[in-house]
Amino acid sequence: MDASELLTSPPHAFDGFEVALDPPEKQDGLTWARYRFACRGCAGRSFTLEEMLSGQYGAAGVEATCCRCGRTECVFHASRDGYDGRLGHLPFLEETTGRQRLRDHHGQPVEAGLVACEVSYSIDPDELAALAAAKDVAPSDLFDGFAILTSPPGAVAWQYVWDYECA
Repeated sequence: MDASELLTSPPHAFDGFEVALDPPEKQDGLTWARYRFACRGCAGRSFTLEEMLSGQYGAAGVEATCCRCGRTECVFHASRDGYDGRLGHLPFLEETTGRQRLRDHHGQPVEAGLVACEVSYSIDPDELAALAAAKDVAPSDLFDGFAILTSPPGAVAWQYVWDYECA
């Protein structure tokens, strides 16, 4: 499998959104892609973000709420998305015990804005395809790096605000 084939369809984690793929890149041995989000209900592009908490384990995922229509969708949940989630390694994170406004890596509240997600794959694409076939999942679902980026309205730069790395 060629690395570009890996990126022909977005991960199923993003099924709640309309997504647009930025040009794929390969960097430092990683294959990665950035997907920009729009609301599947109204095509709105501005979202607020909340972390989903799971008991004593802290943040297990993130939800996005469309600023235009109020539709809320899960962006990522560690218990069911990515390499660990799709292979069933983290069932103990499934229960959502609370939510809190997302804060960036500096502890500042993340304002409403455009949302994009990056996924990365550090496993050889052929090995990943074989593993995906054995588990009956799409290869794109087995990303092992995940990051959320935001850009406030009118800004031109993306800011990393949340990330997760699978085993």
